[in-house]
Amino acid sequence: MKIMLDTDVIVSAALFPNGEAAQLLRELIQAGDDLCLCGFTVEELFLLAEKKLSGRGRDIDDFLRTFSFELIYTPAVLPREGAEAGANCPVLYSAALAGADALVTGDGESAAARSEKLKIMTPEEFRQFRRREDGSRIIEAQDVSVKYIMGDFKEMGLKEYLIKRVKGDMIFKELWALRDVSFHVERGDLLGIIGSNGSGKSTILKVLAGIMPPTKGDIRVNGRVAPLLELAAGFDEEMTIRENVFLRGALLGYSRDFVAERYDGIIDFSELKEYEDVAFRKLSSGMKSKLAFSLASFVTPDVLILDEVLSVGDIAFQKKSEARMQELMSHGVTTILVSHSLSQIREMCTKVLWIEKGEMRGIGATEEICAAYEEYMRT
Repeated sequence: MKIMLDTDVIVSAALFPNGEAAQLLRELIQAGDDLCLCGFTVEELFLLAEKKLSGRGRDIDDFLRTFSFELIYTPAVLPREGAEAGANCPVLYSAALAGADALVTGDGESAAARSEKLKIMTPEEFRQFRRREDGSRIIEAQDVSVKYIMGDFKEMGLKEYLIKRVKGDMIFKELWALRDVSFHVERGDLLGIIGSNGSGKSTILKVLAGIMPPTKGDIRVNGRVAPLLELAAGFDEEMTIRENVFLRGALLGYSRDFVAERYDGIIDFSELKEYEDVAFRKLSSGMKSKLAFSLASFVTPDVLILDEVLSVGDIAFQKKSEARMQELMSHGVTTILVSHSLSQIREMCTKVLWIEKGEMRGIGATEEICAAYEEYMRT
């Protein structure tokens, strides 16, 4: 795919290394796309930047020289004939001359001038387009809502329930644990979920894990999920550690041979080698946490879901778990982490989702969302 970058995208990428344009440029270079630059020659761009950006031209000049772009010069006067894509727009004309498949521009007017033959998008729009094209979105939630119906149903027998239902004497109330939550997660991301107690964090994890269907909305998870929501979930209290490893592995959908190949690594990481034949019920909560995390992380799922698990156990194991999480991310494992430790969220997560009282308050850059949450909690 041949992609033309407007001048303002390059300027933005040079001046703001962590911005949307810079992230897009890194992705395009890593993907080996055929890139070209329109608008100005390097020399003209340097002079423009010196004039308009308070002496920052040298930064842009140095930035450009680290790449090899095909430069497409935009003439000052455009011919009226032969300019099929945007005769009145120099950028579109340059893209047509270069035979580009897509034009990435920060100019709102150019981006709005959609063309049937040319994909014209802002850096953010183009990143979203590429993700849809290459299927890198592993989780997508759209307007997810979960409603609980609360009442004294458990106290009734079937006869009493039917009589009250017929008479209309049923007393119950509806509680919306989640309301219209929408977000997506890219492959390899580590998404942190924050919020005060009772905000709906555990509910969204159960929806992601497939344990609870949403009342409304749609959620798609493209891959195998390993949920670690409660320490004792999936373990038999009377079985030994050795037996429970194979039991939990089977519940996660793995064969006995698959788990057997990884058994030694699971036990060594959990630091429970000398307790292999001890019943699970005799373990402390910290030891149970170690075993559960070790098993979930060593089977290398596509999506690993953790609910406050990394905050349990001694400090040394917490550090080891965090290092293991970074290793999983480097291999493309997507992780969803709920934690009340903002320092842990800041250190580990690539982006953060904030849910408060069942509603999404924000999603985005880790520091930005964490700072907004801290400010909210102080007021």
